[in-house]
Amino acid sequence: MALYCVLKQKGILTEDDLQSFEQNGTEFFAHAKRNPTKGIEFSGGSLSLGVSFAVGVALACREKQLNNHVYVLLGDGECNEGLVWESIMSAANYGLSNITFIIDRNRMQSDGLVDEVMKIDNLADKMKAFGCEIIELDGHDVDALTKALDINSDKPKAIIANTIKGKGVSFMESVAQWHHANMSETQYQQAIEEVCHGQL
Repeated sequence: MALYCVLKQKGILTEDDLQSFEQNGTEFFAHAKRNPTKGIEFSGGSLSLGVSFAVGVALACREKQLNNHVYVLLGDGECNEGLVWESIMSAANYGLSNITFIIDRNRMQSDGLVDEVMKIDNLADKMKAFGCEIIELDGHDVDALTKALDINSDKPKAIIANTIKGKGVSFMESVAQWHHANMSETQYQQAIEEVCHGQL
């Protein structure tokens, strides 16, 4: 949904496109389907595919001597997938200093708590062992995130952003069902009020 909102802000998608999200007959699913004319450059599909795709893009950009940087946002639950680790290992193997992995470490996934589904102890140690520069921080601290993104490294960078799912909205905080759910109008108004603290 965040991708579609950005594409709408950039004038690539329309309001009608956005409102069709996950409706019958839509082109806009929870996992994006490739449609270059709508700004969607690859099919997201299953978890971990974005990580492997990003590593391939970073490698291609380096080979073409493009002066850019690739950013990958993934969840700690997504790190249960083997392809995540193959991709990170490949990024280190090829010395991809032009890629940053940002891991949303909220300790929850669609099926419940990460520790109950598939533990991922010592995530920072694992990322370091796989060849990444590690930065661990409070994922709700925008200044800390901005500074971390600006740090240069000669190897792939992994930012472990410790967060709380649904932070700032009382009925969402640390509640697994909000991994993917629809709000009522009343819940929406309450969420806006709590997040904005009446500043709207």
